Amino acid sequence: MYDTSKVGEKEEIVWETEGSDTEDLLVSMLNDIIYLHEVKKMLFRNIKVEKLSAHKVAFTLKGEKYSPSKHEILTEIKAATYHNIEIKKENGLYRTYIVFDV
Repeated sequence: MYDTSKVGEKEEIVWETEGSDTEDLLVSMLNDIIYLHEVKKMLFRNIKVEKLSAHKVAFTLKGEKYSPSKHEILTEIKAATYHNIEIKKENGLYRTYIVFDV
């Protein structure tokens, strides 16, 4: 976790994730974002879902490379989990409860 106000939108990554159901799709998407953060050394400020279906989500991430002189990592997130996951649609929006391993 980090202060997103200190992250610019200098780079863009377009990504797709698949899942067997809604919960699996959310966990897969979040774990892919964690993977991209670790592998590409990126911090993300903006995430936009481009396409969403029952088993696939396409999204765009905007952010910049991590710089220790500019960014402070407050807590490292290891993974999104299925523990007590909850997804509800309310008034056209999704409300979620998800637990992360830190």
